[in-house]
Amino acid sequence: MRGEAQIVILAGGLGTRLYSRTNGNPKPMAKLVNFSLIEHQIRYCASLGFSSFAILTSYKSELLEQHVKSIKLSGITIEFLKEDVARGTAGALLSFASQLQKTIIVLYGDTYLTVDLRDILRSYYYERRTESFIGTVLVHPNSHPHDSDIIVVDKHNWIKEVIPYPRLNDQSSRNLVNAALYVLNAVTLSKLTLEHLEKDKTDIAKDLFPYLIRKNYKLKAIHNRWFIKDCGTPNRIDSVAEMLTYPGTNLNSQQPKGVVFLDRDGCVNEEVGYITKPEQFKILPGVANGIRILNKANIPLICVTNQPVIARGEATHEDMHLIHSKLDYELGETGAFIDKIIYCPHHPDTGFAGEVKDLKILCDCRKPSVGMALEASKHFKIDFSKSWMIGDTTTDVQFAKNLGIKSILLRTGYAGSDRRENTVPDFIFDDLMQASNFIVFDYPRIQDFFKRRINILLDKQIIFIGGKSRAGKSTIAKVIQKLLHGLGDDVLIIPTDNWLIDPEQRNDRMRLEQKYDLQNLNEFTQNLNCGNRPIYASVDHRICCHDSSVSQPITIFKNTKIILEGCATSMIDLDIISQGIFIWVDIDEDVRKHRFYKKYFQRGLCEKKILEIYRDRVQHEDEVLEQSRELFDIFWRLE
Repeated sequence: MRGEAQIVILAGGLGTRLYSRTNGNPKPMAKLVNFSLIEHQIRYCASLGFSSFAILTSYKSELLEQHVKSIKLSGITIEFLKEDVARGTAGALLSFASQLQKTIIVLYGDTYLTVDLRDILRSYYYERRTESFIGTVLVHPNSHPHDSDIIVVDKHNWIKEVIPYPRLNDQSSRNLVNAALYVLNAVTLSKLTLEHLEKDKTDIAKDLFPYLIRKNYKLKAIHNRWFIKDCGTPNRIDSVAEMLTYPGTNLNSQQPKGVVFLDRDGCVNEEVGYITKPEQFKILPGVANGIRILNKANIPLICVTNQPVIARGEATHEDMHLIHSKLDYELGETGAFIDKIIYCPHHPDTGFAGEVKDLKILCDCRKPSVGMALEASKHFKIDFSKSWMIGDTTTDVQFAKNLGIKSILLRTGYAGSDRRENTVPDFIFDDLMQASNFIVFDYPRIQDFFKRRINILLDKQIIFIGGKSRAGKSTIAKVIQKLLHGLGDDVLIIPTDNWLIDPEQRNDRMRLEQKYDLQNLNEFTQNLNCGNRPIYASVDHRICCHDSSVSQPITIFKNTKIILEGCATSMIDLDIISQGIFIWVDIDEDVRKHRFYKKYFQRGLCEKKILEIYRDRVQHEDEVLEQSRELFDIFWRLE
């Protein structure tokens, strides 16, 4: 099948915007790290089994031809077709269509890609049965929709319209743009001339595709689940170069990859109840920054949201389109994008005036059911073992558990206070920015650190995790738990804050050791060390910024590994701690102070009171905790 298709590279442009990087050479010769764009394209396509290439040239064609011939690859043929007068991308394609093979895969010489062209080609061959079908067009959201050609599709992904840039304040179109990769029928194209387009210099997206649509030719949009980026400006080529070295970036198109599922209301936008029109939709501060972190790491971001307003008859699918178009536009203004938005329009309860009865059903897509994730898996190669769910409700957390992926609860929106599901998240962070940083940077770093110390962790049945308040002890505990779970261990995390005395008995004048029932904590830990199991207990897990909690009964069996985490581990008797592993979690004091302030601001305290509490902690609590610091078996500090 691959042998029947020819790779056609459009390489005739002047490359004015890349002049500072090319020194006036043809833009496909622009360097990306230590290779040129066109060198990557040829080597990559050849690695997929494509052997026939045609390069359409114009500007300094001899120089480009010399450069390409210096790329020593056997088993491929490259033909150079030169325009004497540049006529644009469509002009070049139409001029040489009769000299090309029947099926052509068209690439632009200023793009970097790891697209599975074999999959694209299979889609093309499947659609050839359709009357008047002429080709497929790769489409995707991008970080600069304002200067990209927007592709409008129907519900079956047939292209209805191409909206060329520039577009001023266009908030009615989704961020679905031309990715600059096509599979086309060259025989049909060879029957067209520039006279048909009525212009001397023409563009494929702006001129040729609209003409074909007007003449009732069929173009099918293929939604991109791979990696392809325009490198036509210095900023964009730098961005791709950065991605190639970005921590955790996976550009391999053949391998399934982890994705991030993201709830909408309360995580992306302000939680204001049911949203039925674009004017109600306001993006939360910092969200675009958080999304950009995931975009740069090439982690697909899939928004999954329950939208019962449609079943209730309070909004339509068109209303949802306009709301999400506004979201796309505002994110695009900041260089961020969501790869796909999937929503459930159903609702099980009846009795609303104007409700849509066909949508009043028990479905398998309304969270916490996993139907929207399964729908996403039709569009993306998903490795669920490496995937995440970020949400603001226990419904989102249960969705993650049903799917078997890691969950993050944000302290925005409901912050877990909905209490619909009796479940706890894997991790809790203040906002999307913090969560994205953790997924891309901190989690891989922590995981790698403790993987290299796995034998120490496997050696004992009890792991003590101590450190100052707000240092990140519970986060470290969760990462270690997941690491050990993956090796088949039964691991239970128990916060030492379960031994805090009753809030009514505590006051700010108490020393740290007076705030805990240390006698019972020591007895409990000694029982664990002595192997007196099973132990039956009830543990309250705080799940949101308001310290709401759910109570979960636990049973500690003989082979259960225990992670005891919290400030109070530093006050457990030394002979008990010495029987386990002690991990000290350290933190930069400025970072800790920032976390401290944020926590108490969320509780409604004024800055003066927060400073008073912070200084008291530093003066009285830190002194007690520091006494046990030197006992650590493992020292962790996140730089």
